[in-house]
Amino acid sequence: MPSPALKLMPDYGSWPIWRHDGEIGNLDPRKLGVTEELACALEDWAATYDSHLNVSDPAATTWTEEEKKEFDIVGRSLCQRLSEEVGARFRVFYSARCIPVEELTTRNGGLTSGQSATPGKCPVSNHCPPPGVAHP
Repeated sequence: MPSPALKLMPDYGSWPIWRHDGEIGNLDPRKLGVTEELACALEDWAATYDSHLNVSDPAATTWTEEEKKEFDIVGRSLCQRLSEEVGARFRVFYSARCIPVEELTTRNGGLTSGQSATPGKCPVSNHCPPPGVAHP
């Protein structure tokens, strides 16, 4: 039987990690046992997505091409980090396109070795604590 699957995909007002194995559910990254640094980076990435929503007219929500590209690069990096941290416990996919994490570096726009997302502010505490420091 294959390992359970996760999908990294943002959606407004949600954590960016979803069950992707026949079960439905939005998952708190901390419940998966990832590092605090990665959990904060995932929350920051989701907050970036949320910040683009035009609440009064969701259909009018827009992103520039540069914003889309940067968001995708960061998302791919986060997906790779997620896969590394959850190890063999889960198969990991990226975006609504369900790209297996193994294919992220080979697709157009994929990351090269050494690129990674920079952790930013964590929406829960308004900052991302240094590695090794517990989230408040």
